[in-house]
Amino acid sequence: MKKTITSIFLLLSLSQIHAQTDLNFNGFRLVEDIWFKGVFQESMTDIAGSPYYDSNFQAAKLVGTEEYLPIRYNVLHDNLEFIRDEKIMVVPREEIYKSFKFTHNSEQIDLIDNTYYIKFYQGKNVSAYSKPKVRFQKSEKAASGYQDDKPAKFINQPTDYFLQINGSLTPVPKKHKDFIQLFPDRKDELQKYLKAHRPKLTDKNDLKKILQFINI
Repeated sequence: MKKTITSIFLLLSLSQIHAQTDLNFNGFRLVEDIWFKGVFQESMTDIAGSPYYDSNFQAAKLVGTEEYLPIRYNVLHDNLEFIRDEKIMVVPREEIYKSFKFTHNSEQIDLIDNTYYIKFYQGKNVSAYSKPKVRFQKSEKAASGYQDDKPAKFINQPTDYFLQINGSLTPVPKKHKDFIQLFPDRKDELQKYLKAHRPKLTDKNDLKKILQFINI
């Protein structure tokens, strides 16, 4: 069974995108719980964990406009959901809706090559993104009386990190020496910093500190 999604009609044109705009979303309804029941015979309320980056809807500004929308990021399905008139809907994957910036923190969700990434650092020529991942594990009945049933659950996977350098997106290397090669003009400074602080390239806060240090 596919997701229950109806059609969407948006009263927004390219000529309006940089002006005061009335975002009038109609339809494109997503019923996540019904989808899980149909595909996996599981109710969302019975599944441990969450498919969302943040289960709560948070106010976000559509970048380039003065419009705000309560949204949340569905990591499992890689889409943005918003709530309107007590209905949960999906933001269309279109260029004019590619960036939303949350008001409660400095994070921004960008659509890059038809995939959503979360921007947590913006420099002069470099941006840093995280790509959270979630896996859904179906419930399993015990194979014998000596075992317990395994409940369905959402399992967080290690987050991937990316740098956008002069508009090009590249994965953050795992090794310091490979990271230094991304910034040959700052090689000496980076070598000293990495040796002194020993940051983890798989840690968002450490990555942010490195980029703030080289200030590019």
